[in-house]
Amino acid sequence: MKFEDKTNYMGTNEKLRSCLSQHKIEYISYYHEPFLKVKDMAEFLQFSPDNFVRTYLLKSETNHLLLVIPNTKKFDINSLKKSLGKKDIRFVNNNEFRKVFKECDRGTIPPFKEICNFPIYVDESLNGMYEIVFNTGSKWESMKIKYKDFLKVVKPIPVIVH
Repeated sequence: MKFEDKTNYMGTNEKLRSCLSQHKIEYISYYHEPFLKVKDMAEFLQFSPDNFVRTYLLKSETNHLLLVIPNTKKFDINSLKKSLGKKDIRFVNNNEFRKVFKECDRGTIPPFKEICNFPIYVDESLNGMYEIVFNTGSKWESMKIKYKDFLKVVKPIPVIVH
């Protein structure tokens, strides 16, 4: 398997692995070619697409926040504003993303505070999941952990996302 220059995301990847090791969390890494669609990656890795989570970087009135939802779920930003009780939440633009996550490919933010120290909100529809799969900052690598371990380490704020 060929890999492009991975130096861009190594800092993020090292922080993530250090966090998991520090908390004694078992994980499995999967190295793969980038996929345009989660269903293709799920098929390649032999997981249900429902196990994949996506992390969105959003901007509120005063700070950034992360939202973790099932990758198969779409959501309405106005409904999210109501759920969080915030008037001004928006997706960040490319320049803002680059300033915050210099080491990550767009769309590959790992859902961990150790990477960015922002509040992390998680969609309650993930409750009951046994395992989740997420990107590690690169389109070339995904990681699987138990959802209960994710909750233990991250301590996300639950939110209902429509």
